[in-house]
Amino acid sequence: MHFWRWNGIQFGGNAAFSSPVYQPIFVSNREELSYMFESTDRSVLIRMTLNQTGKYARYVLPKGGSQWAAMYTSPSVCEEYGKCGPNGICRIDRMPMCECVQGFVPRSQSQWDVLDWSSGCVRKARLGCQKGEGFVRLRDLKLPDLLNFSLSKGMNIAQCREECLKNCSCTAFGNSDFRTGGGGCLLWVGDLIDIPEFSESSGNQDFYLRVPSSELVQDISREIKNMSWNLLPFYLYRGVRSRDYELL
Repeated sequence: MHFWRWNGIQFGGNAAFSSPVYQPIFVSNREELSYMFESTDRSVLIRMTLNQTGKYARYVLPKGGSQWAAMYTSPSVCEEYGKCGPNGICRIDRMPMCECVQGFVPRSQSQWDVLDWSSGCVRKARLGCQKGEGFVRLRDLKLPDLLNFSLSKGMNIAQCREECLKNCSCTAFGNSDFRTGGGGCLLWVGDLIDIPEFSESSGNQDFYLRVPSSELVQDISREIKNMSWNLLPFYLYRGVRSRDYELL
C-alpha cells in the first residue's frame, strides 16, 4: 500500500491510526523494519482486512458484543495512489479535485479538461540552479511518495534547505521526523507523486517546493495587493506568509 508515510509518530494523512484502544509500534533500525499494533484495552478485539483491490479496513468487537463495527476504511478518492498524476494535488472538497502545485501547469490540458489527471503537471519555467531560486511552503498535504529521495537524520530544517539548494536536482525538502519540533532531512529529486490534501490535522508535515525566482516575485506581489497599507511595513519585516506557502 502507498497510502501513508511515517513521520516519526504515525503514518501521516490518517487520523484513524490514533485510538484509545490500541497504539502503533514502528521499528526502524539496522536489524529490523516493522510496523504493528498493540492493544491497550484487553476487553476489545480488533481485526484488520486488506482485499485484492487494496482496500484496507479495521473492525472492532467490544466486550460482550456480537457484531464487528467498522472503525476505518480506506482509501477515499484522494487516497487512491497518484490520483492527480506527477506534481498534482488532490483536494477532495473542490471541483475539479485535482490541481497542480505552485509553478506547474497540466502536462496535457485536453486530458485535464475531461477530468483525466493521470499525466500530471510540469513546470512553467525550468529550474536552472541559479541565484534567486527559493522555496514555497506547502501545508496540510501528505508528504510525496519516497520514490527518488535521500535521507539525513542528523540535519535540522535550515541545514536541509541549504543542502537542497546545493543539489541542482533537488525539487523539494522537509523534515523526516516531526517529534520535538521536527528533525531529519528528506530531499526529493524529480517528480512529486501522491500528495493529497487533508482538511484535518492528522500527522501531516509541511514540506518546501523549489521554485524559480519568478514564482517568488509573483507571490510577493499577490500578497502585497491583499494587505492593508497600515500593516505593510510589518509584513515586509516579518516576511510574506499565507495558508499555502511561506517564503524562506
